[in-house]
Amino acid sequence: MNRNPITHDNHYVPQFYLKNWSEDGKNLNVYNILVSNGNVPLWSKKAIKHQAYYRDFYTRDVDGDEKDDIEQWFSNEFESPVKEVIEKVKTNSRLRKMDWQHLIKFMAAQQLRTPAKLNELLARWRTEMPSLFQGELEKIIEKMEKPGFIPPQINSNLDTNLFPIKVKLEEKSGVITVNSIVGKSMYLFGLKYVLKNTIHILNNHQWHIVHAPDEIEWPTSDDPVICLNFYNENNYNFEGGWGKKNGEIIFPLTPKHILYTQIGNSNRRCQLDNSHKYGLLLQKFIIEHAHRYIYAYKPLKEMQKLRSRKVDPEIYKREREAFKIWHTEQTKYEKEILE
Repeated sequence: MNRNPITHDNHYVPQFYLKNWSEDGKNLNVYNILVSNGNVPLWSKKAIKHQAYYRDFYTRDVDGDEKDDIEQWFSNEFESPVKEVIEKVKTNSRLRKMDWQHLIKFMAAQQLRTPAKLNELLARWRTEMPSLFQGELEKIIEKMEKPGFIPPQINSNLDTNLFPIKVKLEEKSGVITVNSIVGKSMYLFGLKYVLKNTIHILNNHQWHIVHAPDEIEWPTSDDPVICLNFYNENNYNFEGGWGKKNGEIIFPLTPKHILYTQIGNSNRRCQLDNSHKYGLLLQKFIIEHAHRYIYAYKPLKEMQKLRSRKVDPEIYKREREAFKIWHTEQTKYEKEILE
């Protein structure tokens, strides 16, 4: 067993990031989008350390030994390098090439590491994985039947220990059975794969820091990175990606600064910078894109009009209970699949 203490409280939005919306560095204003009853205040002051985290959200079980290597990877690879850069952003200091790279990497990790993204990916994979496995198996079998077949080399960037899969070949019948589970390990595998192999596409874009006008302070949320497809103020969606032409990526860094790009257009930033009209529009996107929580330096007025909250004790209880057993349940299911 692992005798070294590990981090169990996994913050999917880092505490140092949320401190940018805090007056005292310890607490911030929180708006709950889902509440158990209508008596919950619209805004409440809460401790940062108790926000945007789930216990063992990234913790892995390896042969009965709990590991927080994913949590440490986030901290060392994405969070620590960007802290100084965000301080530069606050003072509107000039950013070097390496600073931009740290911001881009931090943004990419932040988009992928949230419960909102987890839910999105698991729902997609549950639909796509059976046909994907079947298609890949058929391709492999076709290649194996050809003379001179050479097994392909395993990509060294793939952390195959994370992927929960068991392949069994019945020698007599020739039947190949693939067992897997769409869950925690598959999510962590996909997350690491994208952040090691696909992230480079983001360096092809022209990135900017957009500034808020004096009268506007932007909030942030528990799902703060927005991939926007914008056609007009009444026609847009949050289904963009990292490489879709004219798509926009929006990531609030402080109440006054947003990391921004429009793919294939380097002039858009001039329209947005210090603009009251677009400042309000960006605020609208941040609020609408939030999953369960909105965080603000100061409570926003008429918040119910900007984003009405949902009062549903059953959904509220179900979500909380699901993440309480997330780690132990997923560990159990994966062991059963792979045995």
